Amino acid sequence: MNGYPEGVTGQFGDLATLLDWHRNDPPDDFEMNRNNVVYTWQFNRNPFIDYPDLVEYLWGNSVGQVWSQALSVQDEKASSIKIFPNPSAGTVFINGIKNESTVEVFSLDGRKLKTFIINANSEIDLDVSSGMYLLHVNYEGNTKTHKLVVN
Repeated sequence: MNGYPEGVTGQFGDLATLLDWHRNDPPDDFEMNRNNVVYTWQFNRNPFIDYPDLVEYLWGNSVGQVWSQALSVQDEKASSIKIFPNPSAGTVFINGIKNESTVEVFSLDGRKLKTFIINANSEIDLDVSSGMYLLHVNYEGNTKTHKLVVN
C-alpha cells in the first residue's frame, strides 16, 4: 500500500516508504551488537535484525512464499563453553574451546572494549575496572554471550 489509510493521516507508516527504508539501510554492526546485548537481558531477539529478508516474506516481494529458516538461536554448542569465575577479580578462564576463537569484551552500553584471540582453553587477564561486562565468545560459527561481574 502506498500512502496512509483514509482518515488516519500521520498515525501509520507508509508501507512503501518503510520497505524502501529497510532495503536501503540494512542492519549494521551496532544494531547487531545491540540485539545481542538485549538478548542477554531479555532472552528474546529482533528477528528483523537477525534475518533482514524476513521483511520481504511478510510485507515485500516474497509474500506468499515459504520462509525456510528457523527463527531460533542455535545454542547446542554454547553449553560446552564455560567461563569462570564470576564474579571475577579481572582474570577469567574459558574452557571448552578447541579451535581458534575470538573473545570480545563489551561494556553494558554496547561499546567493544577489548578483543582476544584464543586457540584452546585459556586464562584471560581482562584488565578492566570494576563493573559489569559482556563477554562474546565467537567459536566455530557460534557466539556465546556471558555476563561477567569484575570486582
